[in-house]
Amino acid sequence: MLSTMRSAAVLAMGALLATAMIGAAAEPVEVTGESTCETVGASVWSGEPLPGLPGSRQTNYVQECTNRSSDERFSGDEHIVVTCDFSVDGETTLGTCWGTATKQNERGAWAGTISGTTTWSDTAPAHVHVMNLDFLGAGDYEGLRFKGVIEGTDYPWTITGTIE
Repeated sequence: MLSTMRSAAVLAMGALLATAMIGAAAEPVEVTGESTCETVGASVWSGEPLPGLPGSRQTNYVQECTNRSSDERFSGDEHIVVTCDFSVDGETTLGTCWGTATKQNERGAWAGTISGTTTWSDTAPAHVHVMNLDFLGAGDYEGLRFKGVIEGTDYPWTITGTIE
């Protein structure tokens, strides 16, 4: 009888622990950090030239980045490939951009999409970048998703988001 009670207690504790772990995994984790990137190779320009640009579309814009964040799961080395369509409205140049990104660290990887804008003007020449990030985890991060924003003018850019 004592053995049956111990078995029941162990099973109950195991069920509680499993429930707690499932609940903890479902809670979003706020992430902040920063990213520094370097352009790799030459991108390809096409379309009509715009003031200060050799064309209205930039493809194969490749960057290698290093990300450091408040949650080590979203830190690591990142590879980004982006396409941007540019237009000019008066003094303002707007780039609408989209692409793919992969991030790797010792415990796992992330792969996803990046989309957003880059803008500058004759009166505010610094490029302002605001990009939405949507990544799915692999390896130790299988089943996790990061959604957030990276933004900035000069490096490092700021990362904010959540791991769910």
